Amino acid sequence: MYLVQASLLGTNCRYNQRNNYDQPVVDLARRYRMFPVVPEMLGGMGRPFPPTEIVGGTGVDVLEYRARVKDKDGNDYTRQFLFGSEETYYLYCLLEAKAVIFHDKSTSCGVHRIHNGQFSGTLIAGEGVTTAYLRQRGVPVYCQWHLPSMETLELDHAQRNPLCQPRS
Repeated sequence: MYLVQASLLGTNCRYNQRNNYDQPVVDLARRYRMFPVVPEMLGGMGRPFPPTEIVGGTGVDVLEYRARVKDKDGNDYTRQFLFGSEETYYLYCLLEAKAVIFHDKSTSCGVHRIHNGQFSGTLIAGEGVTTAYLRQRGVPVYCQWHLPSMETLELDHAQRNPLCQPRS
């Protein structure tokens, strides 16, 4: 079982009600069990939700309370992004997933790059909030453009993540 950002499978769940359909990911979903997730919606954001960026840093900075997730009007959505990250991790553990496949450049799911927090379209190196949260807990997170072979994933992640604990 793998978690996959739902927009990669063609679900219109982005802030603009569009998707990031990715044929290679869809092909993988035909061969492997994949569970689609939308961390923003798991965190309580409605649909559609406003475009947001991390202001003052990266996803790691949000987790360490040095940066915030805001829309261009200054409304703060940090709490929803943190909760969505926790819920995504809960699903990862509950489903005993082996890895997560996300779309790059997302405030929540960015794997290598995110927007710079100025709503200018400029990208910077860094992780989104959910990616940073998952990686801090030992979860392998991959971008759809840099997937290892599924055989490698099967071998590398055959053991259940030891950090997954039942919810109390």
